Amino acid sequence: MGRMVLRRRWLGFLILLAGLGSSCAGNRPTSIPPSVPNDPLAKIAQANEYLTKGQCDRAVNLYREVIPRIESQSGIAPYQVAELYYYLGMAYLCYKDVDGAVIQFQKALALEPLYHPARNALAIAYMEKNLLDDAERIWLELLKVPDYPAAAVYFNLTRLYIRQDKWTKALFTARKAVDLAPDELGPRLLFAQILEHLGMVPDAIGQYRTIVEKWPQNLESVYRLAQLYEKTGELCEAKRLYFRILELDPVGPQADQVATKARTLPCDQPVLVTPPKSYEKKPSP
Repeated sequence: MGRMVLRRRWLGFLILLAGLGSSCAGNRPTSIPPSVPNDPLAKIAQANEYLTKGQCDRAVNLYREVIPRIESQSGIAPYQVAELYYYLGMAYLCYKDVDGAVIQFQKALALEPLYHPARNALAIAYMEKNLLDDAERIWLELLKVPDYPAAAVYFNLTRLYIRQDKWTKALFTARKAVDLAPDELGPRLLFAQILEHLGMVPDAIGQYRTIVEKWPQNLESVYRLAQLYEKTGELCEAKRLYFRILELDPVGPQADQVATKARTLPCDQPVLVTPPKSYEKKPSP
């Protein structure tokens, strides 16, 4: 399994986990009344929405416009400004301007050294710059912080160890993340992918089955599970899963490839996952 597969969804999940324990809505500056649509808080809310939707350049521009206005207000606590620089840094990271992100996270930490989301995000940026020892040092320090979500740290450490080809170490940091956040898809999917990479096929199948049961719309896991069933000779199970992919997304980018597999795999059992709805004649008025 290529490393690029493991990197595909890192940003969305890391933004989610990096933000745990920090909410712009919960900590926003209170000396500016949110009274009119053009006030700074409304623009911060709009920038947050842009960031959530992945509209990175819009988020960067709006944060840069409004942060100086808020910072100039009297009575704004340093941690509140630090939070704004943190979100600007996340927008730069989303925009793939890692150096710009580092500057913003460092500004946040200069204002509030114990602002842990910025420390976590700085480590993410360091990892993207291949400063792996610096990133690991920050995450190991964060593991000692009682009120910071350890699942985020173990998830990030897992990705770092994959970068270093330390797959066995990555396996157990991923497992720790799953244990701490069993209802999050990201850590469990990464854990399953590592098991698959290490050739631990029965364990990988078990994890993918859990994902498919809990997140039935996750096509990547359905496809990977089908491939593993195909490799282990469980062709009817593989065929059923290929049919499930087509049921969920019959015109998706993998549809032709999946359709070929679904058609050619031998199986003498029923394979339609969800039978079509029965025709019911409506009563005459």
